[in-house]
Amino acid sequence: MENSILSTLIQPISKKGYYWDFELVGDKVGENVRLDLEYFAEIPEEFNKYLIDFNFNIVHELSDDVEFIDFKTNYSKKCEFRILIGDESYVEANSGGLAVVPTKFELRQNFPNPFNPNTHMIFSLPQDNKVTLEVYNLLGQKVRSLINNVNFRTGYHTVEWDGKNDAGENVASGMYVFRLISGKEINMKKGILLR
Repeated sequence: MENSILSTLIQPISKKGYYWDFELVGDKVGENVRLDLEYFAEIPEEFNKYLIDFNFNIVHELSDDVEFIDFKTNYSKKCEFRILIGDESYVEANSGGLAVVPTKFELRQNFPNPFNPNTHMIFSLPQDNKVTLEVYNLLGQKVRSLINNVNFRTGYHTVEWDGKNDAGENVASGMYVFRLISGKEINMKKGILLR
């Protein structure tokens, strides 16, 4: 996709808030996309700002210092999003049934699964905390540290694994275990790499 503005919408925000639905449709899946937020100006300070990704059912908080969001299109050709700006009640009523702030610590199933060579994992944190995410083979040997005791804010987060070990070498086909640790909580999922 070329570096160009595909759309600009100029529209006043109501006293409670507003949302804009849009979709990305392309020929390629897993394509890198940058959503530029520099044109969000003069939004009331008390309003919350979010980007909702309906394909992955995750919500990205748009803080004032966020100028853009990089993401990959999912593994279909059509991706649906909503930019949601408003007070707390407006946001809750228009979030498409998704919890804007996660209510539980969770590691979702990786996607795609089976995969070759890349896969993605989404995890949610109901409060700020340090996180570790590691990949193990079925013998219980750690093959990759994706996140090592890093502070993350409350919310939804996406991590990509490229099918390589910590030395940068491709790992063999097989089943792998993803282990997410935050405080005293641990979540695990299994994924299959097919080379």
